[in-house]
Amino acid sequence: MKEVGIKYCGGCNEGYSRVSFVNELKIKYKGILDIENVIEEKTYDFIICVSGCTSNCSDKTNLKSKNELLVCKSRFEREDVHRKIDEILEK
Repeated sequence: MKEVGIKYCGGCNEGYSRVSFVNELKIKYKGILDIENVIEEKTYDFIICVSGCTSNCSDKTNLKSKNELLVCKSRFEREDVHRKIDEILEK
């Protein structure tokens, strides 16, 4: 099972339900991904930065990932994140 860290923004200008999006991921990838709120300095298979708006202001300084950081800044990017996850899982 791949370890996935979720990094939330502060939620000051939330344009969609970030929690609903993460719950959607947990359901779709149950038994495939172990999803948790990110712990700084821990290395994950990949990290998803879940931002509520396009400013994408969350601090990513101490995040460690074996793959690229995935970013979702709007409800319109949700499918892109699903596609990127599927690509990582195919490797």
